[in-house]
Amino acid sequence: MEKRGYDLSFIVKKLGKHELSSYEWCVNKRVDGSSLSATTNHKGLYELIESDIPCVSTDMLLKGLHTIISDNVLESRSRSSISGMS
Repeated sequence: MEKRGYDLSFIVKKLGKHELSSYEWCVNKRVDGSSLSATTNHKGLYELIESDIPCVSTDMLLKGLHTIISDNVLESRSRSSISGMS
């Protein structure tokens, strides 16, 4: 990532002494896109999803949000049966 000029950052509520929404933080940091892992009641989540900043999530099904679905229970069962651990 670094060779291509990208960083991995976590969105935080404060930037110095200023409190920012998730969207405001992303705009301030010139974020190209966001991978979200928050609860659906996270303040400002919908503002970010509805913005012009591309977003993707894991296991959050929300309108307008690209989501990658994982099934850890099914995956762990299939790995257990393959390895003879079932």
